[in-house]
Amino acid sequence: MVNRKSLWRRAESASILSQNEVHVWRASLDCGDETLDRLGSLLSEDEWQRARRFYFDRDRRHFIAARGLLRTLLARYLGWDPSLLAFGYTDKGKPSLVTTSPGGLLQFNLSHSYGRVLYALTLGREVGVDLEYLRLVKVDALAQRFFSDREAAAIAEEPETEKQTLFFKLWTAKEAYLKATGEGLAGLSRVELEVTGDRQVRLKQIANNPYLTSLWSLYCLDPEDGYLGAIAVRGDRLELSCWEFDGNFR
Repeated sequence: MVNRKSLWRRAESASILSQNEVHVWRASLDCGDETLDRLGSLLSEDEWQRARRFYFDRDRRHFIAARGLLRTLLARYLGWDPSLLAFGYTDKGKPSLVTTSPGGLLQFNLSHSYGRVLYALTLGREVGVDLEYLRLVKVDALAQRFFSDREAAAIAEEPETEKQTLFFKLWTAKEAYLKATGEGLAGLSRVELEVTGDRQVRLKQIANNPYLTSLWSLYCLDPEDGYLGAIAVRGDRLELSCWEFDGNFR
């Protein structure tokens, strides 16, 4: 599990991304009006239509910031105008750069929660990321509904003070994998995780087939106090780099 906050390095520019690397960026979505205007100017009309659907101003601002930062980040890797990037979506909503955009091998995913966002980037590898703010939820009921019997039992055995943390470790890991494959939450029952002796999580089996887990790498993240995240990437022996993104580099 990657959980040392010192691993998040500040950078004014993105590094070159190689085939065996995974780059993860974290950022804040709480920005001033001037910065938000700059980020909003990069969005497409489709993205603006989505932004206008949010009822609460805070959620709308966070969406605009997340999309503007995404465009800024991808453009840095591609050497392209961020406002000209075009996105496509699967029927489950997974975003990707369309084939007419540069850098067809560049894969990405993003997740935001309570004003923070994570971006994951790879070259030619399916990738999914999930970020969750640690909040009080009905852990036992949710585990019984969405998790396997073994996963729910592992949570039930935890002390009350640790149940929330283990629940979100399992949840973020599952969702990261399902976002990588594009299945969405409907596939929750297809992936089962195992809780290790040191209370970390790893893939146990996919679609009742333990062999399929060897095709994937799972990284659990502790990006900052009060948050947990996870990244799933197709492949193994990958190098994970974590970066702090302020959105200012061009």
